[in-house]
Amino acid sequence: MQETYKGWNITADEEKEIFRASNGENTISDKSLKALKKKIDKFGFERTPVIRIDYGNHPVFGSITSVANDNHNYPEVWFVADDGERSKISIGCIYKTTEENKTIANEMLKLSEERNALDQKMRDLRDSMKDGIMNADIGLEERK
Repeated sequence: MQETYKGWNITADEEKEIFRASNGENTISDKSLKALKKKIDKFGFERTPVIRIDYGNHPVFGSITSVANDNHNYPEVWFVADDGERSKISIGCIYKTTEENKTIANEMLKLSEERNALDQKMRDLRDSMKDGIMNADIGLEERK
């Protein structure tokens, strides 16, 4: 068996039950073809600084460390935040770390802090309210 994958020549050594791949400069091997292809995907991948925007529009600075899957509709990558948190994320929520994007992300962080402070004020105000409606106030029996 012989095939080419992402510029690597893969051969099977049936006698030793191992797959080997070579790109002319490096040789790697593994017992399964699938695992060997994963090694190829990670081999030589340069860590790429990016900004992840999560669902709450909160920017997180970090890096892409490797491709998690290459589904052409929804590719995913491994992301490591600057604080060490590691997650698999869609490329749809990451942005290049340009000066302009860093400025925007820092403004978003500032606004996020302001929003959190306002949310806390709202909770404090709600907690300070008195005379909440009780079951009896609306004609219901008290629950036991």
